[in-house]
Amino acid sequence: MSRIAIFTSSIYSMGGEQRVVCIMANEFAKTHDVTIYTMDSPKKTEDYYGLSSKVTVEHYLPYQGDWVSFGLRALTHLIPITVYDWWPELLERAYCYDKYADEMLEMIEGKFDVVIATAWQLSILLGKARKKAGTKFYAIGWEHSSYEAYFEIRYFYLYKHKELFINNVKNLSEIIVLNEDYSEKYRKNLGLTTKVIYNPISFWRDEKAKLYNKQFIAYGRLDKCKGYDLLLEAFAIFSKDEKEWTLKIAGTGKLERGLKKKARKLGVQNRVLFVGYERDVRKLLLESSAFLLSSRFEGFPMCAIEACEAGLPVIAFDIPAMIPFKTHNVATVVECFDIEAYSKEMKKIANSYKMRYTMGQKAMEFAEQLKAKEIVKKWSI
Repeated sequence: MSRIAIFTSSIYSMGGEQRVVCIMANEFAKTHDVTIYTMDSPKKTEDYYGLSSKVTVEHYLPYQGDWVSFGLRALTHLIPITVYDWWPELLERAYCYDKYADEMLEMIEGKFDVVIATAWQLSILLGKARKKAGTKFYAIGWEHSSYEAYFEIRYFYLYKHKELFINNVKNLSEIIVLNEDYSEKYRKNLGLTTKVIYNPISFWRDEKAKLYNKQFIAYGRLDKCKGYDLLLEAFAIFSKDEKEWTLKIAGTGKLERGLKKKARKLGVQNRVLFVGYERDVRKLLLESSAFLLSSRFEGFPMCAIEACEAGLPVIAFDIPAMIPFKTHNVATVVECFDIEAYSKEMKKIANSYKMRYTMGQKAMEFAEQLKAKEIVKKWSI
């Protein structure tokens, strides 16, 4: 039995990363001693994802009350110059101040055999902490977004901060990424060796979608990266000829009001239903006949693999996150952000039950490979 620590930004809020961390922690806890260190406020306690009672929860709050770090992080995103090359100490102070790494090391040294940091910021801190400690524990950086989201989207995550990432995560024992495309980009562009492990599915049930209802489903936070503005435009084009199909969008976010306004402007407000936060997303999947993913970028989309588990065909833009889905023939992908092409694929799916059924069968086969008990075997634990 190994002693495992998992550092993560949150387990008491909604999101794909939070869901995956809880799923994997529960699976690890079947055979190991597991502790999660979360950056959630101790006042947050709502358990969205059924964390096992076997998992211990502690808090790690490195940035709390540190207005210098907060200000520097805001500045480096507002003015994304190649600051690391000019003044590396500034970024180190913003993201991985010695004090933060020392606090992490005090929490873990001598107490755990394996320490996992989820996503870039905690991976950086863990890399710095391990450098201080030497090789006394196995340290894993588990990266949850795409290479593009990390390094190429202006004002986002690690834009212009590659050296900060490289100089710290190179001290880790292992870096895990979510598909082969990201792995190759880490090798080619960052000089880092990575291991590819897909995310697990959230659930597995015998009941599957019947694929007869004339309803599309999409869900996730209502944010720009999810591309719901593009989806509404594609659905409006589709709706000119297809009068019976509807679209349900589940989720909440800062763009909700704007998206509803856009639906009215496009004239599809009576056929697009915004259902808000839905805890039981599987209910929505079972009553639908196709899943629509319109994201501008993703890591490994949980919503898409949940749709596969329910036996739904998936339509998406050809972003790198969809490579595993294309490889397994479980998704139809179209050129990025081409809403005309997207609407045509919607029409094909809508007009062919046979196509929906065939894709749905392949989707379920793919999803079965992603059960947590299968994914956990791929970890070096």
